[in-house]
Amino acid sequence: TLIRGSQQRAIHGTVRLARRPAELPPDQCQDSAVTYVALCVVSAIVIKSAFVYVQ
Repeated sequence: TLIRGSQQRAIHGTVRLARRPAELPPDQCQDSAVTYVALCVVSAIVIKSAFVYVQ
């Protein structure tokens, strides 16, 4: 549970970072959207592998 809590905190941090560039021009905003999707995929893989490791 300790590992899961720190991972959730890390994900919330990355979500906050990914949302910040909304003030940028549209093309840069699209870049940040791609980065956000990549972060989501990576964090999902990390969580999945962590659950597999715990079990």
